[in-house]
Amino acid sequence: MSTVREICLKAKKAAFELAAATTEEKNAMLECIASAIENSKEQIYSANKVDITNATGVLSAPMIDRLTLTDGRIAT
Repeated sequence: MSTVREICLKAKKAAFELAAATTEEKNAMLECIASAIENSKEQIYSANKVDITNATGVLSAPMIDRLTLTDGRIAT
């Protein structure tokens, strides 16, 4: 597992690479990310259900609502 510092360094490197990418490359990356999200929806919903269960009684109802994923929220 990566440390927070390692993740931050990777993100910084990726930001520089992304800044140099063409519009076409950026659009292709976004399409790939959207496809991965669509193909992983069941896993995402399952993990979100665990998060919501753990947050119930700890966070306020409005905060739980904001954390709860729906088809519309994922599509957005």
